[in-house]
Order: sequence, then structure tokens, then C-alpha cells
Amino acid sequence: MKIRVIAGLASVALAAIALTSCGDDEPSPKGGGGDNDKPAAARSLTVTVDESQLTYENLEIVLSNGATYKYENVPFGTVTVTIEDFPRSVEELERLKLPNGMTDIHQNLYLQPLLMVCALNELNYDRDVARAMIDYVGKGVKSQSRDGELIHYPGEGVSTADPTEWSQAKQYSRFDKVRSYFEGATSGNNYTPATKPYVMKLELNNYSYTADKDCVQVWLTSTQLASKKPLQVWKYDSDGDGSYDYFWTSTFRSLLHSLAEY
Repeated sequence: MKIRVIAGLASVALAAIALTSCGDDEPSPKGGGGDNDKPAAARSLTVTVDESQLTYENLEIVLSNGATYKYENVPFGTVTVTIEDFPRSVEELERLKLPNGMTDIHQNLYLQPLLMVCALNELNYDRDVARAMIDYVGKGVKSQSRDGELIHYPGEGVSTADPTEWSQAKQYSRFDKVRSYFEGATSGNNYTPATKPYVMKLELNNYSYTADKDCVQVWLTSTQLASKKPLQVWKYDSDGDGSYDYFWTSTFRSLLHSLAEY
């Protein structure tokens, strides 16, 4: 596959990380650090999204079979997202104070990686709550053929934490390193930055766009990984007005790979 930016940015070679599977037993979580005390009442935590460092370019993708896909005015660069504290329940996800007049977490591409990491952090404390949070953020995904194309859309009652993903991910017993996607999270502070709000940097580059226009790959940096990690976020225009809902596929386990411990 050849990728050509029509106006601007040079490509950056980044390594993808393969997934591995685990056994079938489910050990209990071993601590987790951070703030173990669950709030007595649901909080309304503030989230911010800073897109000021993005540039917008036209992009052309040429496949090996000669097929060409063109994107117009797609974002490249770094987005900074912050959250006041780790949400500890679906109710707190529902009560988030969102930026720019948003009323739902699925209205913005960059909230998906941020909030999925927060949901996975809850695995350190309560796996039932964590699974409900994973499902709320991800929505689940269905696919159908429409006019010869495979369309992906959020599915009612479809679990993001599907049986295969969940049975493999739940083998781990320690998940504190998942917080290393936030800046300043190191072993010295138990992977919980001392300064709030917590900050996460997301990157969009030439490899964020593929022949499947329903999908965008967002790249995350972890203080514990040598390479940036690519994560797929899917988008769906439910009513044809040009505004998208953003949701995950079932591959949330890729966020845990090389970070979660037995």
C-alpha cells in the first residue's frame, strides 16, 4: 500500500504491537495503586480536548491492486486530552463535563482512547464495574453489507467486552501500568501522575487512514512502551447529516498488551 500526503506531512514509521492470548483461569486483581477509595457519590469530572496542534491535509492512498482512495482535509498531528480524575463507574462516565457543547462521549474521536484507558483502570478494583464501563465507552460493533460495501455501526446490546476478548483480558491480575498512557506516570509514582488533571497525548499520522473510511487509527504513547500503540476507532453517521458517532471495535485488549501482568 502506498500513502501519499497531497499537501504536506512526511510519513513516520511506527511499529504495531501484536496481540497475545492467555489462559482460562481468572485470578483476582492485585491492588492497583492510585486512589483506591471509591467516591461515596458520583462526581461530575471535567474533560478537555485540545486540537490546536492539528493541521489538515489532503491524502491519497494507493493499494497494490491500483485502487485509489482520497481523503480531503483530514487531521494530522497531536491532540491533548485531559481528565480531572479517573471515573469509577458508568454513572460517572455519564456525568462527565464534556467540552465544546458535547452531550455524549461518542461525539468526539479523541474521547474514545482516553475513556477506554479509564475504564480499564477500573479492572484494578472492580471487574464487574470495569466491564460495564468498557461496554459503555465502546458501544459494541455490528457489520452489514450495504451497496457492496461492509458498513460498521454501533450495535444495540452488543458487548464491547465480547467473550473472546474478555476471557483473554481477565487472565491478568494487575493492571496498574495501563495508567502509563498518561503523561508523568512511572513506576516511581505507581503509574499515577501527582498532578491533576491527567494528560494524554494522541497522534494522527499517515498511517491513521486506510482504505476503510469508517476507521481511524489513533496512536498512543505509554511511558512503559518503546513504540507508540495504534488503536482503531470506528465512526458511523447514523442520520446522514455528516456528524459521526465514534465507537470501538472489540479489541480493547490491545491496550493491555505488554502492560498488564499476571
